[in-house]
Amino acid sequence: MLGVGTGMPHLCLIQNNQVARSFALGDGETLLGRDRHCDIQLGFSGISRRHLRLLTRRGDTLVQDLGSRVGTHVNGEPARQCVLQNGDRLMLGEVELRFEADPANDAAIVTDESAGAASVDAATTAHFTAKAEQLRLEKALTHSRQGGMRERLKNWLGL
Repeated sequence: MLGVGTGMPHLCLIQNNQVARSFALGDGETLLGRDRHCDIQLGFSGISRRHLRLLTRRGDTLVQDLGSRVGTHVNGEPARQCVLQNGDRLMLGEVELRFEADPANDAAIVTDESAGAASVDAATTAHFTAKAEQLRLEKALTHSRQGGMRERLKNWLGL
């Protein structure tokens, strides 16, 4: 087994500062919303029928807002797409969720039991890291409103 503890990330519904429910996130895609076809169904006002998608690969989780009405906020910042870190807080309107990378062991230590598994983890991590960096740069480009700053950023990035 590669991870210590359960090795499976969880999304926890927080109500009254306590975990009300916990949802395991297996490898692959998990849809969250009000729709009965969603993997995680939350019937709260403000939650869209298909609110967000979570993509999990070997413990790394990417969250993508699916164009929801109230949006998805991660640690207080609007997020269309981002890689989640242990302890991140998601707000979907008034609904609070907390991401736990490995609820049995927050450190989520990974061992090198096989070179193949380690290289897959590295490739997955590299992919999500590159995607997060791309999104960070796009956000910086979008929000630069100072005179000429947008052009300087485009030139610097080679766009």
